Amino acid sequence: MKTCRLIFISVLAVLCACITVFSGCWLLSSDGIGAVRSRAEKLRYEMSETIMDAFKNKDVAAVKNLFCPKSQEIGDIDGQIEKTFSFMEGDIQSYEISKSTGYESVSKDYGKITQYTFGNSIFINTDAGRKYTLYLNVHFIELDSVIEGMTNYNLYENDRDYEDIKRCSAGFGWSSPFDAELGIMSATLIKAVAGKDADAVKSLMCEKALRDARLDGEIAAVFEFFDGTPLFSERVDGLYNSDDNENDFNCRVLGYEIKRDGDGNATEVWCSVITQNILTDSGRHYSLDFSIYLKNDETPSYEGIAYFSFEDFESDTEKQVGGWVHS
Repeated sequence: MKTCRLIFISVLAVLCACITVFSGCWLLSSDGIGAVRSRAEKLRYEMSETIMDAFKNKDVAAVKNLFCPKSQEIGDIDGQIEKTFSFMEGDIQSYEISKSTGYESVSKDYGKITQYTFGNSIFINTDAGRKYTLYLNVHFIELDSVIEGMTNYNLYENDRDYEDIKRCSAGFGWSSPFDAELGIMSATLIKAVAGKDADAVKSLMCEKALRDARLDGEIAAVFEFFDGTPLFSERVDGLYNSDDNENDFNCRVLGYEIKRDGDGNATEVWCSVITQNILTDSGRHYSLDFSIYLKNDETPSYEGIAYFSFEDFESDTEKQVGGWVHS
C-alpha cells in the first residue's frame, strides 16, 4: 500500500510539472496573453510619447498616423485633431502616463487571441495651471487590420466638478470595420418600421427570411408595437455614436465574423448588431438588435437581415421579425 501511494504521488507530481510547463509555454508563446500584453504595453508607452510630442508641436500628421486606417479616412479627421489641440488652455508643461491600461478586452478562437483592445490615460498639466486627461482607445489585434491602431481619443478637463467637465474628441470608436454601413442600415430599418412600410422592411431582409409564411404577420405586429416618430438626426456617414446629441441612437456591433478564401478575399461577413436609445416623439424608448450577413458567397440567400427585434424599455416587452440565420 505504501509503495502504491508513493507511486501515485510521484505520478501526480509529474503531471503537475507537465501542466505547469505547458501552461508556462502557452503564457510565453507568441499567441499567449502574457506575450500579447507585453507587446501592447511597449506600444502603449511609445504611442503615449509620440502623441504628447505631436500635441506639443501641434503636429496633425503625427497624430493622424497613430490612428487606424478607418479613422484616418474620416472626412474631417484633420479638423477634429486640430480642435483638440486648441481645446487645452496653455501649453503642455508636464504629463504622466498611467501605470497600467485603463481596460482590456480579449477574444479568442480555439485558444488563439484574435482580438485585443486596450485603453490608456495620459494626465496633463499646462503652464496655464490647467489639468487634462487624454484617453486613448487602441485596437492592438483585430480580425481586420483596417481598425488596428488607435481608433479614437477623448481629451477632457480634469480640474472641474463632474457636472462642469468639458471634453473634445477625435476619431471613432469602431466596434467593427462595418459600423458605418450598419449605422445606415439601422436608421433605414427604424424609419421603415416607424413609417409602417412593409416593402421597405422586406427589402432589407435576406431571401431565406422572406420565404417564411409567418413574416407578414410578424411585420404587422412590430408596426403596431412601435409608437411614434424617431427623433434621431440622419447621418450620411452612418457613424451615429460619435456625437453628444441626446436624441441620437448608439449603434454597436456585438460580434462579427469574416471568412476568407486562399487569396485573403472575404467570402462571408456576418454581424450581430445592437442599436440602443431609439427615442420617439411619443416618449417611447426602444432598442433594436439584428443579425445580418453583409456577404455570403456560398449561400447568397442568407445575405441581408435574418431577424430583428425591437424592445420597449418602459414595458420590458419586445417583438421579433424573422429567425436566426448563421451558417
